[in-house]
Amino acid sequence: MLSKIIQSQDLFFSIQLIYFTKFSLVKLLNCNINSFNAQIIIFMKKIFIFLTLITFVASSIHAQITATSTGGDWNTTTTWVGGVIPVAASNVVIPSGSTVTMSGATG
Repeated sequence: MLSKIIQSQDLFFSIQLIYFTKFSLVKLLNCNINSFNAQIIIFMKKIFIFLTLITFVASSIHAQITATSTGGDWNTTTTWVGGVIPVAASNVVIPSGSTVTMSGATG
């Protein structure tokens, strides 16, 4: 029972701290609460857009990598179009007629 009382007091203190911090910032920024709320919403939208863009970019980092028509050793840059050796998460395309050999395990 005592632990529940302590937890509820901690929650009450946390709520008071958030409330106090919000109104302290409003006073510090010299604005009213409505414009402060609008500023927070705009900031949160910017954060959301930023995180969405980061997610999109991160998902396209491991793009499709295609072997050249002559093929070659997996770990050689001349085997791949653009000279980029595929990583574990890459989508690899080996065209028909091309042979890519693996010379040994890496990593």
